[in-house]
Amino acid sequence: MAKRKKDKIPRPLGLGNIVLIGVFCFVLVEGIACFIFAPALFHRIADPIAEKAVETFEFSKNTAIAFAHKTQETAAAWAEEARQALEELKKPPEPPPDPTNGNPSAQDSMIIQHDGYYTDPVSGDIVLTGGNADILFFSQVAPAWKDKLYGSDPIGTHGCGPTAMAMLISSMTDYQVDPVTMAGWAVRHGYYSRGGGSYHALIPAAARAYGLTVTSATDRTVTGLTNQLKAGKVLVILVRQGHFTTSGHFMIVRGLSPEGKFLLADPQSFENSTALWDPNLIVRELAARDGDGGPVWIIGSGS
Repeated sequence: MAKRKKDKIPRPLGLGNIVLIGVFCFVLVEGIACFIFAPALFHRIADPIAEKAVETFEFSKNTAIAFAHKTQETAAAWAEEARQALEELKKPPEPPPDPTNGNPSAQDSMIIQHDGYYTDPVSGDIVLTGGNADILFFSQVAPAWKDKLYGSDPIGTHGCGPTAMAMLISSMTDYQVDPVTMAGWAVRHGYYSRGGGSYHALIPAAARAYGLTVTSATDRTVTGLTNQLKAGKVLVILVRQGHFTTSGHFMIVRGLSPEGKFLLADPQSFENSTALWDPNLIVRELAARDGDGGPVWIIGSGS
């Protein structure tokens, strides 16, 4: 049900309002009387007020006009900046500068050279140099795969075998495999040993699967291994507890220094891979087990 609207009752004027109205009427009457009976006095009083009012009006008008002009100029400047920015966005991006200046051979000079290795500034790959083959270095403890599983064990602690073979295959064949790929291959083909890393058979099996030649080194003396290296071969070795490991560890002997020292590619240590090693120490720390052609395998390119 709708409610009936109440009639508004006029409120009486307050005393203050009555006084204001009275004052206004008095001033108005006095002004009219002054204008009629004393015009000179009226103009002496009213003219300065009128002049001041005109000045104030003119000042306000000029200020408003100046403000409008300034606002218009600012808006026009902003519009021009926006137009230029839009034109810049429409331009096609400039091609990056050619660091070789059109000379492909200059790419070689971009490689960061070091003693025993170089780093490709584009890919970040590290390549070990100075041996019988330049070896693309992989570290089993690299952040990219150290925590990925080799079977049920981390590559960082148990993946030296796949990492060593990934280095050899990527460096001596047209295949490119990283430790994760090689670890997966080893698991699928039964060469992973739970808690123990890799079975010895991984080395000859992976080498042959990717087109490398592999034979067992029967002469494991310093002279025998040195002769294989002098013939251009690369060795995969299994070492026991010692300078490199607390259990068993696969490494690569990639060549000889001019002084006859061994050059290594140690999957667990870049520092070991750029150092020179006494052949007698390496031979002393070879594992005693000789299963599946170990503890020294002679690797060839297969060509």
